[in-house]
Amino acid sequence: MNVKGGGFLTFEEIKKNKEINEFINKGNYNLGLLGYTDHSQIHCSIVADTAAMILKRFGYCEHDIELAKIAGYMHDIGNAINRSHHAEYGGLLANEILKKSDMTLDDIDYIVCHQANERIINHVKKKYPGHEDKFYINIAEYGNTSAASIPIALDELAQSGCFDKGRKLILAGFGAGLSWSSALIET
Repeated sequence: MNVKGGGFLTFEEIKKNKEINEFINKGNYNLGLLGYTDHSQIHCSIVADTAAMILKRFGYCEHDIELAKIAGYMHDIGNAINRSHHAEYGGLLANEILKKSDMTLDDIDYIVCHQANERIINHVKKKYPGHEDKFYINIAEYGNTSAASIPIALDELAQSGCFDKGRKLILAGFGAGLSWSSALIET
């Protein structure tokens, strides 16, 4: 994630982020009251390290491994608000924290949404006038392929030569119960 003043947030910076660690501490406290085992920075670091290990074994690049570590570390911050729907709350909190980026949609090459319903994607496109052509849609070819929809779209973009070095993509997925996640990636 590009941050104000240039550069990218790293896993080490995320681990030292006071706001993120306050959310983790509060979530761990809340879960302790409910009888859950440790969900402190130790737990978050184990999840981050495990995600990195898995991606390394499968030959992913260092950038993707770094993003997986960040996601692993931040995966439970929503517990600071509520155990129920903590993934959704975590996504909202992470979005607010990472919004401190200095990027705009002008900096983005493609927006790849979960391909569940073309009407929904078209509705979202209307909210971003001047950027409608950045939304990649392939639902007409495959239908709703569930969790595979974004990877299929990425594969199509890669095969069509759209993954030149330095391209920036926003990935946005959503599911039942208001669960959602998004990522900014650079090729």
